[in-house]
Amino acid sequence: MPGEPAGPVLWKNVALLRGVAILAVVVNHSTVASFTLARESGTEITPSGTPVAFWTMMVLRTLTLFCVPAFFFAAGFMIARFPPTPRVAVKSAARILAKYVCWGALGMTAVGVATGEFDLAEAGTRLLTGHPLPTYWFLMVIAEFYLLAPLLLRLASRAPRLAVLIAIAAEVTDWVLFYGGASQAVWAPLAKVAYPLALHLPFFLAGLIVSKHAEVLSPCLSRRRRHCTVFLGVGCILAVAETYLVAPANLKTPSPFPGGGFSAERVSSTLLALATVLWFATRPSRQSSTSDRLRAVGLQSLPILLFTDLFRIALYAALWHLPFDHILPEQISWILLIPLTLPAFIIVCLGGPLLVARAMEEATKGRARLLW
Repeated sequence: MPGEPAGPVLWKNVALLRGVAILAVVVNHSTVASFTLARESGTEITPSGTPVAFWTMMVLRTLTLFCVPAFFFAAGFMIARFPPTPRVAVKSAARILAKYVCWGALGMTAVGVATGEFDLAEAGTRLLTGHPLPTYWFLMVIAEFYLLAPLLLRLASRAPRLAVLIAIAAEVTDWVLFYGGASQAVWAPLAKVAYPLALHLPFFLAGLIVSKHAEVLSPCLSRRRRHCTVFLGVGCILAVAETYLVAPANLKTPSPFPGGGFSAERVSSTLLALATVLWFATRPSRQSSTSDRLRAVGLQSLPILLFTDLFRIALYAALWHLPFDHILPEQISWILLIPLTLPAFIIVCLGGPLLVARAMEEATKGRARLLW
């Protein structure tokens, strides 16, 4: 839309980025679940033996690594649009932590009941260290960022160059820890709360900076749209190449790198996330039904995050007990397992949370939104 101010255009693009990011979260977790199911069922996933399955897993897990940095960029951007006072920041963090504790306890209890295994001491430790279920750590880190928001906003507003230098220094530190193997030690229980905060500070700070200086930065970025597109393509290639170098050992033996090498701490993963953020930030203003749907999905990102692990665990348990080798000829049962289960995980883990959230909101006339 010609003449539309930079702020609203960026706001729409960041909302679109958030919708794409939550889709990437679902695809990433669904890919892990599908391939874990195949591997534990006896399928060996190797570049030579099962090349299609191997490269599908490698590419999907790699190209969705941008989702977490993108979420923190979007969080910083949106917090800066409605800057909280210190008092409001504390109240917001308290509300988020209360939701985190309630949902974390509920989620672990549900999983414990379903599996028949529940250890209260372990559950308490996981809750305190931010990992009751795989996606719930995000809430704890966002609460921490809310507490720091007044200070970081002042830095982003008054000293943006210094803020950029701090973000770069934090990112380089993440790389050094990752490739030096020190990040494994940093993940000791007492550091689990602080380390994710430092890990995701660069993109959160970047969101604050871009939001506070949108009128100046947006025209500069828009003129480099083609460069951002090339950067995105190069970022994808580099990320997949690095994954092939550092991650395949995890398919059969433990990898020396965190997350089996599938980590946002890698240089190529950071470049891919930065390229993705820049590509969306430079997107020209245009209306489309697809963009509107993705923005709507982005608005439901929190209920999706809260419910998706529960749906994934339930579907995994159901699929585990299906006799694929009796339904299909044994020679092709495990060949078809991944093509059948991966779409199932994606559909259930995205559609299930959306349907449940919508039903709860309609049944309570919108009051269910207070739960997320």
